[in-house]
Amino acid sequence: MPLVYFNALLWIVSLSLFSIRYRRSPQAFYLNYFFFILFFSLFYISLPICVALISGTSSVFASEQTIFATATIGSYFVFVFLLSYIISADKAFKLERMTRIRMRWIIFSSKIIVIAISLYVCFILMIHLTDILAIYGRRGQQALFSYYLETTYKIKPLFMVSILLITHLFLSQKKGNYLILLLPFIGYDLVFSGRTYLFAVLVLFFIVRIIQGRSFKLTHLVMALLLVASISAFRNSSQGSFELERLILIFYEFIYTFSSAHLMYESPLAQDFLHSVNYGFFRVLPSPVYSLFFGDYVSYTKITGDANPLGWGLAGSLVAEAISFKNLFITMIFPFFIVIYGVFMNYLLRSKTYSGVILFVISLIYLQQIVRYSFFELASYPFYIVLFFGFHIILIDLYSLKRNKEH
Repeated sequence: MPLVYFNALLWIVSLSLFSIRYRRSPQAFYLNYFFFILFFSLFYISLPICVALISGTSSVFASEQTIFATATIGSYFVFVFLLSYIISADKAFKLERMTRIRMRWIIFSSKIIVIAISLYVCFILMIHLTDILAIYGRRGQQALFSYYLETTYKIKPLFMVSILLITHLFLSQKKGNYLILLLPFIGYDLVFSGRTYLFAVLVLFFIVRIIQGRSFKLTHLVMALLLVASISAFRNSSQGSFELERLILIFYEFIYTFSSAHLMYESPLAQDFLHSVNYGFFRVLPSPVYSLFFGDYVSYTKITGDANPLGWGLAGSLVAEAISFKNLFITMIFPFFIVIYGVFMNYLLRSKTYSGVILFVISLIYLQQIVRYSFFELASYPFYIVLFFGFHIILIDLYSLKRNKEH
């Protein structure tokens, strides 16, 4: 029970700090990457730890020793993230102070591309509407068909291109109305009972409004997170009447993902640390580059997936990834990789460059997936997106810095 009290203390201290720092400057409060690291870790690490310790049970039937050991590691992670948040600084962002160069042909081209992508997704949904309606509510078939559409029509890469270009349009023109062009992706998630695109659009909307000077209460952010998580409670509501008890499934989003740490702890298999670092580095390049030189990469989730007794996927966890290397020293230093990453993302946001702000936004979109899946597999992916799909934006930033004689 001491670990339960310790996690309760982590929650109390975190929420108190959130309240104090929000009152100082709501905008600066939300534009601190460490806030989001701590925020997600409380829900995806600390909350399931408390549930497992209090109940004495594991969703994957792990032993009490495993529950305690993973709870200790997870509590250490949240503690590190709390300390990093305490020593971090909140800084406001003034859009009018950004060094901006408007190139009309780039802005016009970006608008055309985003509109074309939006219409393209609508067209894909329309031509497959009959098949989509036929499997609505059947989660397994929906997932398979969604995967088919995404791989066949490259929907995910096109979505990230839209996010990148719309963010640039907002920064250069101070207009947030371009967000409406992401509605087809929200519709895609709704018809397939998904949440990936919905969450990303909510993040972009949230950051855009914050930069514009709009303030949100912390309760609004919590409700938005629970809204995205609650999709699991409604996925099968079309088959029979909806029951209020299904709302409890909202919290299983957090509980089940952390259960992957239990599976990884009890598995005798290990992930190679250097292979993961190497793969993470090559994520800044197109996927075929890594496969060409090193072959296919096998995620640690293959180990937890094979050991999973539940019959459905559990995603993953930062704690599970750290445990997968089966090395105490690596497990201890693992949260500091995320801390260093957060320092860099804060620096990019405060660099007053288009590419810096865009990287901050995209990395924030992927942060939830990093916490509930993998750091090494996702951390450098935002750089790949900006480098290969926003190279013209990087050139604009370099030209702006040179013209204004900034280092």
